[in-house]
Amino acid sequence: MITNATVLQQEQRLKFSKIHFKYLLRAAITHFACSPLVPFNFYQALRKHNPVLNNLKGYISCFIHLIKKKHPEKLFFIALALMLNAYPPGMHC
Repeated sequence: MITNATVLQQEQRLKFSKIHFKYLLRAAITHFACSPLVPFNFYQALRKHNPVLNNLKGYISCFIHLIKKKHPEKLFFIALALMLNAYPPGMHC
């Protein structure tokens, strides 16, 4: 079963490792034990220790406004930072 999961992970280019799966499984079990009628939110579980800022949109808008005319090539850094931040800690090392 583990071998099949590893093959599937490689074929689908999934970035979650068994460590991340174990974390999600524990979080789901804990959630269902404490709140069985409330749906489990995988996204919130993954972002628990690294929440998205409430004013992230404003920060990004301000940054784009400040650099888009003089340094449009730096807009790439926003995309890269958002992409890297979307993964749980340790997945992009």
